[in-house]
Amino acid sequence: MRTSLAPSESSPLSSLKKSWHSPLNKLFLKPQLELAVWQLPETASAVTWRVMASEAEWQSDQKGEELSEIIGFSMSPRFMAWHEMSVPSRKKLKGIHTSLYLPDEGFNTFRVPCMAAWNAKDIEAECWLEASSRLECPVSQLAMDYEVRIAEGQQLMAEVLVCQLDVVRRSVLLFSSIGLNIDVISNQSRRPAHAGL
Repeated sequence: MRTSLAPSESSPLSSLKKSWHSPLNKLFLKPQLELAVWQLPETASAVTWRVMASEAEWQSDQKGEELSEIIGFSMSPRFMAWHEMSVPSRKKLKGIHTSLYLPDEGFNTFRVPCMAAWNAKDIEAECWLEASSRLECPVSQLAMDYEVRIAEGQQLMAEVLVCQLDVVRRSVLLFSSIGLNIDVISNQSRRPAHAGL
């Protein structure tokens, strides 16, 4: 699914490279390290994180309160020097794909019926209007993702996931401060089955 921010802004997640345009290049790439990060329900003292990492046959599962520390413990043998690297050096590393799954409470999900004559821009505009109305919030303060599916009776429906833009910004800044880019932000109930838990 594609992540959208308010129409006037560009998505901080839009830099994801589409490697399938050059399928032969995949034969020569090193395995990609997949990091799936969960923010666990807050306790009275602090936020707890869970990081599951995998690369080829290698896997790790770590929990803790210090995000940078548990991500460091989650790095595959190929990235073992991660703890010793500066933040700018970490940001230059290639082959790390990071997905962040936040608690469901920060997200709103709903469905929008779509007319067959609508194009992609019409569908997106209708999703923005509905999101703004439901959350009673200007579009400029929201981040949205949607996927169009065929529902019963051949009706096109957009399944929408929306949250406050500040949730995305805070997450991007937090991960950037430790030297990682976030490729996917979603709520925990929508994570793919292969992401664990």
